Amino acid sequence: MVLPGFFEGVLSQIGAPVTTNNLGVLNTWAHFEGGNAAFNPLNTTKTAPGTTNYNSAGVKNYASMEDGIHATAVTLRLSYYPYIRQALKENKSLSYWYGNSGIIENLKTWGTVNLANELKKAGNTPPEIKKKIIPALILAITGMAIIITAHE
Repeated sequence: MVLPGFFEGVLSQIGAPVTTNNLGVLNTWAHFEGGNAAFNPLNTTKTAPGTTNYNSAGVKNYASMEDGIHATAVTLRLSYYPYIRQALKENKSLSYWYGNSGIIENLKTWGTVNLANELKKAGNTPPEIKKKIIPALILAITGMAIIITAHE
């Protein structure tokens, strides 16, 4: 579970709006990252004072939420992640990420290959299906519940 305020802090530090949309995207990403590194839901490997290794890949445990927010934001500002950063700054919905080759490559560089693969597959989903699936997917991953009824 991501600590309340974590992604709000990251978004603020990279100059992206704190919106329900951006928070949903980051929570989806964190879900695909998995793991339980301290104050590090996106499993960054950025070294900072007081960090310890969470795993052999170099993912870090941070001493505080502020340290984790800062390290995640610093990592997102690296030149390797321009498409992710831009999508967050422009408050792009998860559907924008579907099939977006720039974002998919940025996620592979980050190491979130499972999410990259899912986004690539989703890029082949017909638009009329995306409109129905994407809101339900975001709600399911972020732990929200809603009853969806179809009216034709």
